[in-house]
Amino acid sequence: MTQHDNQLIKEIINGEQKAFKILYQRYSDLLFAYILHKLDNDRETATEIWQETWVVFVEKVKDFQFKSSIFTWMCAIAKNKISDYYRRTNKQRLFQSNVNHHFDIDSEELDNEL
Repeated sequence: MTQHDNQLIKEIINGEQKAFKILYQRYSDLLFAYILHKLDNDRETATEIWQETWVVFVEKVKDFQFKSSIFTWMCAIAKNKISDYYRRTNKQRLFQSNVNHHFDIDSEELDNEL
């Protein structure tokens, strides 16, 4: 991390909009490229996760401890959001397959059983 990034983070924590704009312009495209790569070029999902990552960044920037570069920290946030996405979609797929498997009752079968 550059000294300039450290200063930008301190200014962002103090509410400086200009500092956030500089940081956003510096890392926005790079962060999107990282997310897009991790999602096998799924642009729609990458855009959602990119937005969620920036929201978490803004909410948690005060917790940044300057132990890594700010970009590494943003990628860690993005990685967690990507993991959440995969967990959520896998659970949905599993639930849908279980519902289809266990409850695929033909009305004719139901009438016969009654």
